[in-house]
Amino acid sequence: MRKQRGTALLMALATVMGLVAIVVSIAASQRLVLRMEAQRLAHTRAKMAAEAGIQRAVAALTDLISNQQNSSSTRTSSSNGYASTLQDDWATLGTNGQDKFIVGNSSFKLQIIDTNSLININVATEEQLLKMPLTQEQIDSLLDWRTTNTDARANGAKDQYYNTLTNAYNAKLADFESVDELLLVRGFTAPDIYDIPQNQSSTNPLPNLADGRQPTLYDIITADSYSPQTDQTGATKINANTATVQTLIQAGFDAATASAIIQGKGNGTYSSLGDVFGRASGLSQAQYGTVLDKLTVSSTTSLRGKLNLNTASEAALSTLPNLTSDLAQAIVQRQSTGFAALSELLEIPGFNNQQTLQNVADYFCVSSQYFIVRVIGEAGGTQVALEATIDLRSGKPRVVTMTEPPFSDMATRWGWTTNTSSTSQTGTDITLKEAQ
Repeated sequence: MRKQRGTALLMALATVMGLVAIVVSIAASQRLVLRMEAQRLAHTRAKMAAEAGIQRAVAALTDLISNQQNSSSTRTSSSNGYASTLQDDWATLGTNGQDKFIVGNSSFKLQIIDTNSLININVATEEQLLKMPLTQEQIDSLLDWRTTNTDARANGAKDQYYNTLTNAYNAKLADFESVDELLLVRGFTAPDIYDIPQNQSSTNPLPNLADGRQPTLYDIITADSYSPQTDQTGATKINANTATVQTLIQAGFDAATASAIIQGKGNGTYSSLGDVFGRASGLSQAQYGTVLDKLTVSSTTSLRGKLNLNTASEAALSTLPNLTSDLAQAIVQRQSTGFAALSELLEIPGFNNQQTLQNVADYFCVSSQYFIVRVIGEAGGTQVALEATIDLRSGKPRVVTMTEPPFSDMATRWGWTTNTSSTSQTGTDITLKEAQ
């Protein structure tokens, strides 16, 4: 009997211990669930804060449109061309990610970037790509990816290469939709795009950025950039290929220059604005500026891939063929006062001659229609980074894309100064009560 009571006691103890273990396991599981739920909620709140940052940027770009449309009685809402300088409110908003905007119990930091300050990989020529930190394999493969012909360049790649990969696919044979798409192109890896080039002996180092950083490829390229075919008053530019002497005179050309432009076209067409400077013999030097401001060779309402004289970095400008480092530096120095019109380029020594204009006239703009918004939202110690592209071509800001970048250290990759205190001299707390 005593032995049976002992056995029963042991069984009871085992049962109790089992129940305790189950309870401990359930409690641990619940703690894990609660912790995961808290993390999920923090991520959701941080993302919502980041989305609030994008809407704050949209508001700033709306103000840009409104201010530009009201700045001149001759500018119309249909011009959709918005002069953008680094002194404008949109450019200073957020102080390049240093200011903290408070939204309830969350916050965000943001930066707005003019895409026309960057090199468009969809229109960059081989000559321009050769001046960037790229290998010949990368250049050939990039060009092969975006062009429709099926024959690969010497160091490039088409379907014949991509079809042999473990996860086979075809070359796109069309424009890049994003910078990240370069990861699909032969010769490109994530470090090639997002990190500072290590093997400088085989690449072309670029001038440092304004914040002193050596630029990565990611810092200087985009897949989208548009500028309007309008002058500084909002008037549509005149197509030199369809113009008459009379329309040119009405636009402000003297009779001799108007005749030279029409005669230079001959029985063909101008392929570029530089072509106008090269073929219109006897072009009046006094009216170089009118050619820059008033003429185009395209019937489209927007042009892709121009660099904004007001916002382009020296690193981006240095990739332009036939543009010396002295001229690139002179453009950057002039950005403190800004360029209201392309003709103001002539005020910089070295530009007011026909040969230089023939070489560089087609690279530039002073107004932009596409912007990048970079935001980091924070809630409960959790951060979420978002990057959006904003299109102004319809006359109001439109969010075209919004993605979460692939890295957790986007503040560093964007070159934002890290603030450990929101009250530091370089940071500001701004409460957005209307964005609750």
